[in-house]
Amino acid sequence: MKGVKLPDAIATRPNGTIVSIEIKRTIKSRKRYAEIIVEHLKQRKNGRWKEILYLSPDTTFSSKLEKVVTSIETGRYNGEKFSFSPDHLKPFSFHALEDTDSWC
Repeated sequence: MKGVKLPDAIATRPNGTIVSIEIKRTIKSRKRYAEIIVEHLKQRKNGRWKEILYLSPDTTFSSKLEKVVTSIETGRYNGEKFSFSPDHLKPFSFHALEDTDSWC
């Protein structure tokens, strides 16, 4: 699908919740993350998944990534700029691969 951001994996929790999984080892630009957030929100609205789970190698990297992503205040949808609300970012979570108790 041209122009559509696909996650690294999609999983279903035992309760039936579909989760988009992103595995990150490097941090991208804030502009790129703004685009990714918008794409995840579109796919979420279309019912493709309910949660977006970011997995990183360790807790230090995971914390840095969370700070970058959650500090982004605006995105663009259909050429229009809009502000991200706390509800927009609520389905995003950030975890270390080593800490399976927090994300499984």
